[in-house]
Amino acid sequence: MTPERESKSQGVAIVNAGGGNSNAVAAELFERVPTLRVIEVEHPHLLRRTVRAAVVDGAPFVAAIGGDGTLRTTAEVLLGSTTALVPVPGGTRNHFATQVGLESVDRVVEAISSGVITKIDVGDMSGHVFLNNVVAGWYPAMVRRRERLQRLLPKRIANLVAIAIELPRRQRLEVTVNGEHITTWMLFVGNGIYGLSLNEIAEREGLREGVLDVRVLRAEGVLAKLRAAFVLLTARVDRSPTLVRLVAPSVLVSTRPRAIDVTLDGELTGVRGPLEFSIRRGALAIQRPVDAPVP
Repeated sequence: MTPERESKSQGVAIVNAGGGNSNAVAAELFERVPTLRVIEVEHPHLLRRTVRAAVVDGAPFVAAIGGDGTLRTTAEVLLGSTTALVPVPGGTRNHFATQVGLESVDRVVEAISSGVITKIDVGDMSGHVFLNNVVAGWYPAMVRRRERLQRLLPKRIANLVAIAIELPRRQRLEVTVNGEHITTWMLFVGNGIYGLSLNEIAEREGLREGVLDVRVLRAEGVLAKLRAAFVLLTARVDRSPTLVRLVAPSVLVSTRPRAIDVTLDGELTGVRGPLEFSIRRGALAIQRPVDAPVP
């Protein structure tokens, strides 16, 4: 494991202009840390170009202000460099920033002024990096529906309604995971070990374990949709035969149809199988507060 080191230098803040409340967060961060060089970008290709320029210029860190998609794109460019990522929560969902102890601007300021550098794992899907997870099937649509419903309903009720609406609309997906053929509603591949129930699915044990958390929801038999709904609402992964789980450093997934849509750290993208998933151990340097738990 790479030793941690202190970092007190200033760097670059890059703002995704279209990411949630990114502009307001950027303004607050610049007010708190006026030595930061703040750059606003509006398109993914400009984001990549700006991050590459920061690396070439020798910036000690890049503070990426946006959601999980912005952080993923920034991390992909930073891999293997000496420039660290400071994930700033500025999007609609900030799972990764929260995971590494940067849930607020106050904590980001601490990381910039007196933080430590830690090397963490990232996931790889046939050359595409992911910090959190990749999901295929109906789960992404269900989550988006649930989040809208939670404005009006308790989370458990929102879960039920979202599943009832989205599950009947979804088609089965045929996957082969390390040689085992499974008909499924959902394929989930996470960077690190995730929680065992639906309510804990955004929580992870850590980001330096060197493993993928692979889950496949079986869609077999005439009552498959009812069983899937019951499992997602009530069961833990380790207690249900409907959910197939594999924890491994790499996995090969073939799909039918070969061309499918997935969410890559929450962003919808089209891919073509077979998909090779693996872990890049210690490939990304992040800068975090000294007192934050080691991710």
